Amino acid sequence: MSSENANTNTSLLKKSRKSTNNKPKKLIITSLICLSLTTFIILYIFLSKYLKKTILIDEPKFQWSHCGQTHYKPNVDLSKFDTSIRHKRIIGGEDSVKNSWPFLVSIRLVNNQSYHVCGGNLISDSHVLTAAHCLWLFFRPLDFNLTRVLETIEVYVGIHELNTDPQLLGDEYKYKIEIFNWHPDFDSDNLSLFNDIAIIKLKRKVNLNRPEANLVCLPFGKNYELKVDDWVVAIGWGTYSEDFDHSEHHKNYPQQAFFKIQDQHNSYCNSGLIGENWDKSRTVCAYDETQTPKSTCFGDSGGPVVAYRDHKWFLFGVISFGNDESNSTMRRCNGSQPFYFMNVTAYSDWILETIEKLK
Repeated sequence: MSSENANTNTSLLKKSRKSTNNKPKKLIITSLICLSLTTFIILYIFLSKYLKKTILIDEPKFQWSHCGQTHYKPNVDLSKFDTSIRHKRIIGGEDSVKNSWPFLVSIRLVNNQSYHVCGGNLISDSHVLTAAHCLWLFFRPLDFNLTRVLETIEVYVGIHELNTDPQLLGDEYKYKIEIFNWHPDFDSDNLSLFNDIAIIKLKRKVNLNRPEANLVCLPFGKNYELKVDDWVVAIGWGTYSEDFDHSEHHKNYPQQAFFKIQDQHNSYCNSGLIGENWDKSRTVCAYDETQTPKSTCFGDSGGPVVAYRDHKWFLFGVISFGNDESNSTMRRCNGSQPFYFMNVTAYSDWILETIEKLK
């Protein structure tokens, strides 16, 4: 073999060895690139979902900066939201200033006449948050026919006097509903006390450029939490008598009353007709500790439980049910007993998802 051929073979052998030695390095580099890319994609997806969710909760797109503000100031003692001063003065409630609660709506049965059934809360220009059992009340007498139910429900926005002749109200006050969703875990068969929350989609958008109509703020992402002994205001047109007979015993004006948040283990909250049969993780018990009997009653359901934060009214609860110390199988609206409301913050994910679905 000539020296030239030997040198050529030696050179080829070196190149072959060099190429072989580079393969593991290339494989490692390629693997690292793939791993980094995969990690980046996973991290991006996670952060995108997290950030999107955070933005939605911090700034719900369906709300606006003027939510929770009132043109007509409510006649309530705002110092209660800073200190525990007793209020001198819903059963035992007081009349509210006209249109001072512009987010309170009346959900009504319209059948020859118009009857108030429940309250509700305007949370966007086309969505109302209320109690699920309020809508269930429409289903039962109509053989659970959705079409008939939708035809018989109207939502009145921006009204103060409950007994105003509907013929005198313009279209800006009366709204038909397109559809509604109650919480998937609400047990409609047994009219459960659990997950008693629902959202109504209106057929038309509400005109918010008038003083008697506005949205209530939702406390999402604000680090606003209700604590034991905090004060809240419950509002509604509910009956002022233990006897429920359509509108005869409803107050003509919304009633408002202060209540104090109770510990979930409070004996009053876990006795009587209700006992311990309530969801302590997503339901809040409240009652008035003064000598003046106050409570919610028939017709208040679905209405607001609000508190004042940063110069705005925030919706912390949806009125759901009450208690009774008697052995009766039906509540008698005893003014000295607690009432219970769905904790809006605990249902934030469901509320946001449902509104997105009902756009």
